[in-house]
Amino acid sequence: MIKDTEIISFSDLNTDEIKALSFGNRGIERESLRINKSNLISNESHGKYLGSALCQKYLTTDFSEALLEIISPPYERNNEVISFLNETHHYVTKKIQDEKLWPFSMPPKINDDQSIPIAQYGTSNSAKFKTTYREGLAYRYGKRMQAISGVHFNYSFPDNFWKFNKFKSKNLSDKQLKEIVYFRAMRNIHRMNWIILYFFGASPIFDKSFLKQDQKEFKRYKNSLYLPHATSIRMSELGYQNINQSNLRVSINSLKNYVDDLYRLTSTHNPDFNFSDSLKKLNNIQLNSNQLQIEDEYYSISRPKSDNTSNIRIATKLKKFGVNYIEFRSLDVDPFSSIGIQKATLDFLEAFIMFCAFSPSPFIGSNEIKEIRQNDLLVAREGRKPGLELMQNNKRVSLKDWANQILEDMEPFFETLYIKQSDKTHWKEMASNPEETFSAKFIQTIFDSNLDLNEFGIYIAGKNSREFCRIDNKENSIWDLLDNECTDSKKRQESLESVNPESFKEYIDKYFKS
Repeated sequence: MIKDTEIISFSDLNTDEIKALSFGNRGIERESLRINKSNLISNESHGKYLGSALCQKYLTTDFSEALLEIISPPYERNNEVISFLNETHHYVTKKIQDEKLWPFSMPPKINDDQSIPIAQYGTSNSAKFKTTYREGLAYRYGKRMQAISGVHFNYSFPDNFWKFNKFKSKNLSDKQLKEIVYFRAMRNIHRMNWIILYFFGASPIFDKSFLKQDQKEFKRYKNSLYLPHATSIRMSELGYQNINQSNLRVSINSLKNYVDDLYRLTSTHNPDFNFSDSLKKLNNIQLNSNQLQIEDEYYSISRPKSDNTSNIRIATKLKKFGVNYIEFRSLDVDPFSSIGIQKATLDFLEAFIMFCAFSPSPFIGSNEIKEIRQNDLLVAREGRKPGLELMQNNKRVSLKDWANQILEDMEPFFETLYIKQSDKTHWKEMASNPEETFSAKFIQTIFDSNLDLNEFGIYIAGKNSREFCRIDNKENSIWDLLDNECTDSKKRQESLESVNPESFKEYIDKYFKS
């Protein structure tokens, strides 16, 4: 196993190496439920407006047919990502006609599970695979959890960064070097993920229909439930930190450990997922009855990703081709942004990942895993509680003190990225004053509006839609790109459906042997 100490720290980098760092590639995956004229989750087909969800590069679906996912290509600058998101949201708003994009992470009012349509991708084997996987998620965890939206930040260091002589002197291959740096970053991301929930969490309140039974600890506001000091219900045990996965163990101490654990979980039978005979009679209820159907089912704060596009399983891609970038998954949809995220947040995340990658990052043991999970859940539910303390190396520490220490340690990376002083001042204000955080301002805005959460979401969705509809189409520089991709994606889907050389069972067996 490669030792973490074999890689250099930030202080070892010279000016050119630091400058190269600032030209990393970053991209965003923004999820958003489409709502119809009745202000409910839409049941219209994605393909009606936006091309093939199976083959589209930029506009696809996540769990639900109504859960739009906007995917940016990789860019070298955060303002380029923001520009793409603005233009794509403009395009989508015009294309979906009378529908709107729900502006929050937690879903709108849910009448029943049947109102959340599972995504459909066509008749090809790859399409059936994606839908069957989602059917499995629905039966394992329920549709409500899968209707939650988030923002994923994908980040990689630039290719020329790995070519510096300082790295070559370590006698490591590019694959080994990237493994060290990215896994080092992920361990620190997990350790300090709570600060992302504290600063940028924006789901302290949700419609009461999300829970089938009211829980006593929640307070009531009109038709909504909330926790007074919560930051991100989405990242609590009610959201993607699902109780069914609380005991899963996937090591991020090395690529080998990570891949081996995923192979184990995707091949170990779980009797809890042996469904009743009546369900078994239904076709394609899930891919299998293992702990995880596939690697994607492991809901992690961050994940190592390969950019290889071959149709083989994720663990095998990582094993064969190594890590090319990190996917960071803890961000709530920003209710104060019509595109779900602000540039200042992207700037912070970039500096945060750099800081995590070039700071000491010892391997994580079982005790620290418990600390990390406890800190995340505590901040998700009570992050704005005055005097809140977290656990760090078996010792209690003030959230405020730890947050300020992180900001101080991140200062060299803020300088590298030329972060504005006003943004740094704002983050320091948030560290010291919970009322400055996204979650505090969001819930206070709802209270001030005197609207129910669902009514407020409909108001914001309408406001965002009107703003985009006022923009002139002809001045949008990427409409041709998106129009062409919509058309081409349908052709690619038709091509896949024209030939199915093997049965669906053969396709699945081949995939898991890959």
